[in-house]
Amino acid sequence: MTKPELIHFDKSNWKEYIEHDFSRQIWCVLGFPIDNTYLQKVKESIDYFIENKRQCVVSTVNLNFSDCAIHSDEFRNAVNMSDIGVIDGFPVFLVSKLLNMPIPERTSGSVLINYLLRNKWDEQYSVYWYGSGEGIAQKACEETNKLNTGHKAVGYHFPGYGTVSSMQQNESIKQINETNPDLLLLALSAKKGCVWIEHNRKATNANVLSHIGSVLDFFAGTESESPPWTRKIGMEWLWKAIMKPALFKRFFKEGITFAKTLVFNVLPLKNLQRKHAHLIDKPTAVTIQTESTDGKSILKFAGSLTISSYQQVAEQLKAVIMGEVDLDLDLADVDYIDNSIIGLFMLSKKYQVNLDNDLRLVNCPKHIRKIFKYNLVDTLFTIKE
Repeated sequence: MTKPELIHFDKSNWKEYIEHDFSRQIWCVLGFPIDNTYLQKVKESIDYFIENKRQCVVSTVNLNFSDCAIHSDEFRNAVNMSDIGVIDGFPVFLVSKLLNMPIPERTSGSVLINYLLRNKWDEQYSVYWYGSGEGIAQKACEETNKLNTGHKAVGYHFPGYGTVSSMQQNESIKQINETNPDLLLLALSAKKGCVWIEHNRKATNANVLSHIGSVLDFFAGTESESPPWTRKIGMEWLWKAIMKPALFKRFFKEGITFAKTLVFNVLPLKNLQRKHAHLIDKPTAVTIQTESTDGKSILKFAGSLTISSYQQVAEQLKAVIMGEVDLDLDLADVDYIDNSIIGLFMLSKKYQVNLDNDLRLVNCPKHIRKIFKYNLVDTLFTIKE
């Protein structure tokens, strides 16, 4: 049976996404938009996208993502265009806890894909494996089809080890589209994988796309997955390094980057939270005024922008974005802004980029600019004093 035409997130179909997107609760964690969700809810979100034939990108954020983002704006921008963001790495989860975010658990790529494919559900997923080493995707395909769960691997491809541009082969995209997969799961390097997805998502009819790294090798049986107890204490990286010593160098580099981020970003942000505790625990009332002029809308905020005003801010942002105009967010009278509202601003930025419209932060006080800087999103936005 021919599947209905897939709805891509683009300039022609973005309104199919906006109600669902602005019902999410998103937090900014180390500069990435992360959903306040848990494993079962992630599956429900994926099923929602598949059932409604809306394309979806899932990002599982770990230290490798954080390290890549510091050195590549293209990578950070690609991840920020995701439709579901979850925490994979234990250090990233610890940062969310240190900064008092309510995200209940990490949802690693391996846990998520195992949950989807190694269990029987009313929904039966079709999966296309893409990447890793030569012959490994084929092996993962074969092993997936041995599972007694009703899910089916419908194809595989090994694109080689070149650049993202060299992997953008019309033939491989054609192969993917001929199989109409529910899940397109990639195992390239994180940087290549996420950028490949952003470059090619509109060319594919895969419903859900995600870079899942070593999970492909786990399914193929060519690498051993870390035991559950190592994941519980956040030491799966050590297990991986012991099993694959070449990873020590990468993990050491990521550890140095994380230490710097902790000292120069996370701890100063925690200190600001302490200084503004009275505004977080008992936030001042939020007022939002809307002005329109010359094809541009201005939202003037006043008060403490925290999770308590999340829905109010979300509704105002959504209404303005629906008008398809440039948007200025005037923060002159904002006392404090927390990571949930920054997450909303990041979501709004995603829509404005897709609509070829601007989003700027204007009249931004010094203490608010510091919060954006410490959250590693000061370069994501155009910020005017």
